[in-house]
Amino acid sequence: MKYHAVEHIMDQLDIEVFSASTVGPLGGLEEVYILREQRGDLSGFEPKPEFRSKPNQVIEGAKSVISIAVPYGIKNRKSSGAPRGFVTNMAWEFDYHKVVNEKLDQIKEALLQAHPDGNFLSSVDTGPVNDRVVAYGSGLGWIGRNQFVLDERIGSGFYIGIIITDFEIEGAKDWRESFESKCGTCKKCQNSCPANALTGDYDFHGQKCISTLTQLKRVLTYDERHRIGRNMYGCDICQWACPYNNQVSKIQEELVRHTRNTLEPFEILKLSNKSFKREFGQMGFAWRGLKVFKRNALIVIGNDKQDEDIERLKSIIWSLSEDLISYGLYAMMMIHPMKTIAYLESNSEKSEDIEDWLNECTQILQWMRYKYRNLGDEIKENWLF
Repeated sequence: MKYHAVEHIMDQLDIEVFSASTVGPLGGLEEVYILREQRGDLSGFEPKPEFRSKPNQVIEGAKSVISIAVPYGIKNRKSSGAPRGFVTNMAWEFDYHKVVNEKLDQIKEALLQAHPDGNFLSSVDTGPVNDRVVAYGSGLGWIGRNQFVLDERIGSGFYIGIIITDFEIEGAKDWRESFESKCGTCKKCQNSCPANALTGDYDFHGQKCISTLTQLKRVLTYDERHRIGRNMYGCDICQWACPYNNQVSKIQEELVRHTRNTLEPFEILKLSNKSFKREFGQMGFAWRGLKVFKRNALIVIGNDKQDEDIERLKSIIWSLSEDLISYGLYAMMMIHPMKTIAYLESNSEKSEDIEDWLNECTQILQWMRYKYRNLGDEIKENWLF
């Protein structure tokens, strides 16, 4: 197959940004993974070690890779900033994996007409290799300081789809092994990250990243809960800061979001697994499951510090599962420590573990004393400082 035939396929599918190349290993990527693992900085969502840096070995006789960029709106027209219950626009309203996979299936169908015996591996996000670096290796854009692939035409606001196959594409680009970037001295994404997850030259601390924290299933520390802020799922601050994302990309109508990308925390706390799947199962974030969202909802309520929410929390705290009560108490303590401790002391019959929960509140209070040590005396007194 010739490269111009691939161009024709992309034109027919209205895919403006793509790349096709030979395929090779990802150079020093494995060393990056190992270093981050040694530091405890892996996010937990990286591909498995067997193939993560070896796209040339994921299928027998791999010879070519095609990468496509499907633009989406980084900012939601119905929202501004990161409002209470924020959900990243990339995962809002529909599951982008399905949208991009449909495009990849259409590409494969066209390729099979020329190569009926061809073998393919296609993936969106969840493949055996790092899709961002594979896209870069195939000639698509460059890796920005914010860890996203950047393209001069559409910034970083696009989904990546990749196809690795065992036939040659005549006239395709050579696989890129060396690292190049056009970020230059710009560090706007790095300076804007509230979690300091982006450091040095293109270094990334996965366990600090707010987007990662909203998705992890492990118990979160008080600092990590505080870091999440008002985000229910994801964080796009490093993308909003990037100058390459200032231009308006051409977004296909089926990828335009029409509603505000927020979830009301107390509404999430009311849901059952069945109702969660019924209402949100088609969205790109639903894969993480309701329990993570209930945890995040309680964290968001606490970090938002609305006085009226403490009474609402009192009415539901003992109906929460035991592993969520800790997050409920965190929320109450963040709003009003004095009222929270007084409530527990006067409602010892609500739980046989009331002493344990009081100890939990004491630990939260100690953390708050350090976290908010520069607050004024009047607030400190109100908060039992």
